[in-house]
Order: sequence, then C-alpha cells, then structure tokens
Amino acid sequence: MSARGSLAMPALDDDDDAAAGDVVKVHYRFSLLRHGGPPRRRLALPGGGGVVRSIGFGGLLHLTRYGRLDRHFSAWLVNQLVAAAPAPGAPAAPVFLMADGAGADVPITARDAHEVLGVPAGERPVGRDPADADTAAVRRALGNMQPTLLVAEAVLGQRKARPMTQPERDSFVVAFVLFVVGHFLAPPSAGRREKVNAEIFHALVDPSPSEVRRFNWAEYVLHELRHCAVRARQQVADGCPKILLSGCLLFLQILYLDRLDLAAVGCGEPRRREVQPRVAAFCNDTLHQLIELDRKPEWREGGLKQFGKLKFVVARPAQNIDSGSSSKGLQPCRNSFDKRTVRE
Repeated sequence: MSARGSLAMPALDDDDDAAAGDVVKVHYRFSLLRHGGPPRRRLALPGGGGVVRSIGFGGLLHLTRYGRLDRHFSAWLVNQLVAAAPAPGAPAAPVFLMADGAGADVPITARDAHEVLGVPAGERPVGRDPADADTAAVRRALGNMQPTLLVAEAVLGQRKARPMTQPERDSFVVAFVLFVVGHFLAPPSAGRREKVNAEIFHALVDPSPSEVRRFNWAEYVLHELRHCAVRARQQVADGCPKILLSGCLLFLQILYLDRLDLAAVGCGEPRRREVQPRVAAFCNDTLHQLIELDRKPEWREGGLKQFGKLKFVVARPAQNIDSGSSSKGLQPCRNSFDKRTVRE
C-alpha cells in the first residue's frame, strides 16, 4: 500500500450530525444535486437549458440526483492527491497527480475536468481578485443586488412564460455560473455557505456565450481541489478535529472510478463507455456500486474506511492522444473527448 493509501484517522461524520468524543468531522457542501434536484429540473424555464448549452456548460444538464457523497471515500481520495511545483522549464500549472491503492500515479489535467463534467476549457484563465468594475458588473446583472448564492438561486428560480430578453439572459448566465461554481464545481470549505466565488467575477463581466466559453473553467475546477488536497493533508498531520473538504469531489470520484480495472477482478461493466461527458454515465447507484467494489474489508473500529482494493488499468502505449489529457496512459479506460460528440 502506498503512503497515500494508508490514511488513518478517527471516524468521519456528516456535518449535520453531532460529534462525539474524538470523532473527526468532515465538512463538505454538496447541495446543488442533493436538495434542489439536478440542473435540468431547476432550469425549467423557457430557453434555460439552451442558454446553459450556449455558454459551454451543457454537460451539467446530464447530472442526475445524488445522495450524500461517501465522505470516507472522499477523504481517502483527497489523500491520494499530490500537487507539486512544475519542473524547471515546464508550463506554469503545477503537477497534479492521483494514485490508486498500489501507488500508481496518473496526472489530472484540465482536459479531464472537461471530459468528465463537460465544462469549457478555454484559453483564458479563471481566478483573480475582483476589481471594482468586475463586482459592479456582476451586481448590475443580478438586479443591483449583493452577489450571494441565495440571490443567484432566486434569479434562477424566476419563472417566465415567455422567452428571456437579452438582459434577462445576461442575468441568468451570471446567476447560473455563480450558483454552479459555488455549490458544485468549486465549492469552498464549509463556513462560507452563502458566499460566492468572487475570484470568478472577471469572467462574467461580459456574459455573452462567446465570452464565457473562452475561459478555462475546467482548470478552475482543479484549482480548488489543489487547495483542498494541501489543506486536508495539513489538517490530518496536525490532528485537527475538523477536516474541511472543498472542490468538486464528484469529479474526483468519477475520474478515479472510471480508471479502475474491473476486468481484473471479474466484475461486470456498469460504466457506459460510449457516454460523454463521463458524468452522464455515473448515476447514484453506479457511483456507490463502484465505491463498494474498491473498498477494502479491513476497517478498524473507530477508524476510516479504507479503499484502493482495485488498481488502475495498466498503462499501454497510446498514439495520437492529446498530451493535455491523462487518458494518454490509460487509453483502454477512457474515451477520447471531442466537443462535437458531446450529447447535451
């Protein structure tokens, strides 16, 4: 077992439950698909789904309703991540790796987030301190209201019997991106439940579809997960009574589970390989079925469930695979993604 696969800590508890004794509580916000239903139901207004597709976020319309994410598995997965500085002369983005239980590493790239979630991976970076003009533009789009997740949800909840006007479309786009980023794509750690991710304001100054698609939202998903990995490791090392998870852990779970070699253990194949984006192939039942297959039988009393029973698909030489995708070394386990083949 790799060092990353040997995480041991007191039992995890849901953040709504009372802690007892030395139990470590794991906090994570996953409310978009748990309480309010999938986006395609929340956006039941004339043109809503079309607007979401036009800005490049149509993959999220495939999301189904999920229960609570397995927090034991989420904590174990975060412990399997390594974020390291790039080698001299390499691109500026840090190296981001994920390991299976045997210690085999695969890189995680923005292309992976694009393939799994179906969000744009444009050329412009997302994430900077908001300028006054950025904040003012977002406020105007929200009806001169203070940008919060509650305000964004209220805008999305407005029902109209007619197609949206251009100002209404702009308001919808800003509210939608703030909402899905804050609740799903890059939720911060618990304690900031109603705060929006202000560092994305600059990407919403012009909410036209052609502009929103130009930003690298897929890389932004990885940005918060890197923070989560570093923070959680430090909290475990310091013996903190509370572990704060953040970021799109559903993406992380699907990315990991999609790489496991089920054939090596004689299991059937519940993952629908022809489906893109990959999140559309993982309903709640499939997700928990695969998590259970990967769980190790040992589980010391009062401890964390252990995973990593299965291994990643053995790397095989791949040809003509985009170097920006971690599927390069895992071609049998991943489908090459092409924007033209996304079923929205």
